[in-house]
Amino acid sequence: MRTEHTLWRQISSDKTDNEKIRLFFTEETLKQNDLEYVEISEAGGIELKPTFLKSLYEGYESVYNFLFRNFLWLILFGAVFIISIIKLIKSRFRDVDAFIPFLFCIIYITKAILVSLVEVSLTRYSFTVEYAVYFSLPFLVLLLKSKTKTLITKNL
Repeated sequence: MRTEHTLWRQISSDKTDNEKIRLFFTEETLKQNDLEYVEISEAGGIELKPTFLKSLYEGYESVYNFLFRNFLWLILFGAVFIISIIKLIKSRFRDVDAFIPFLFCIIYITKAILVSLVEVSLTRYSFTVEYAVYFSLPFLVLLLKSKTKTLITKNL
């Protein structure tokens, strides 16, 4: 069994701050007792009682996670990135249909590097450029279907 000491880590060098925060948390937790759909366990954990809306949200979340939060999207993204690099090298960076997916992949990768240099990279930081991963499917079709279209035509 955990003791109260192990549950609360040091927040600042002043030990009294830890006690203030623990008391604040306890007070705020006790205020939740009046809410109809909130259960507070003996250990201090807070759980929501099952409701129709909660089960609806959990169903939506499981479908969303199955469709959009799986490893296949990253494999598809990597495949598009590699294929676009190969097509660009073969065309000496003149293939338009390979250049656009390459740019999308570079945007996503450089964003991840930039965020990782500054702070801990969390899932929410990828939301602004997450579209690049989901564009991998149409880009893959485009890369596999298209013949080389160059930026500069030779018949000028």
